[in-house]
Amino acid sequence: MSNTLTINFAETTPDPQGGYRVTYWPTNSPASATVITPNPTSSPVVITGLNGTAYSGSVEAVCGGGVFSTPALFNATAGSSGAATLAIGNACSGGYGDYNLTGTVGNVVRVRLQITGGMVPTSTAWVFATMTSASPSFNAIASSGCFEPGSTSGVSLDIYKNITIPSGGVVNIDTSIFVNNSSPSLISATLSIVSVNGGNNTTTGNTSISPVCVAQASGQSCPGANYMGD
Repeated sequence: MSNTLTINFAETTPDPQGGYRVTYWPTNSPASATVITPNPTSSPVVITGLNGTAYSGSVEAVCGGGVFSTPALFNATAGSSGAATLAIGNACSGGYGDYNLTGTVGNVVRVRLQITGGMVPTSTAWVFATMTSASPSFNAIASSGCFEPGSTSGVSLDIYKNITIPSGGVVNIDTSIFVNNSSPSLISATLSIVSVNGGNNTTTGNTSISPVCVAQASGQSCPGANYMGD
């Protein structure tokens, strides 16, 4: 199966005159080094059609006149790419969302539920979220911890899950997000596909859904900070 390697690196300011010299090789075979041509001009660099999975390499700024920066070394894993898409299932209702993940049977799709926003507590404030499925069965949860009155603050909460696409090619993902805050509208959520088989998602379809359903909690105490996912 063909693998894809994604190389991320810090770009210089200003941009180097000749771009970046990116060299990579199978970790167990340094003599098989390859230099990407022409020189990339930005990060990330995506290399497809690879046979191996473990790679090492270096990135250098090409400064002109045969001058290069000090090499930045990297080790990375190449994943086999694939296609996966997201779609809304049932309409959002009372903090509960319903979404369909579609892909090739056996592929592993990494999904993220991302929750961000601001806390303006009138009492103890918090966010509690779950991402679940019956087939394959999983239950991923996260909670933000407690924000006390008068402690206006930003909040960021992510849940990740690696999902193997089962027979039939569709996974029904249920989300629940509840906020105890001065207003639930200060919190927003997005469900997105991060990768397929550790590599790039090759789909031309929808890979992100926003906003994901959020509702105000009532009559519940702060659950405290918690996380269970991948």
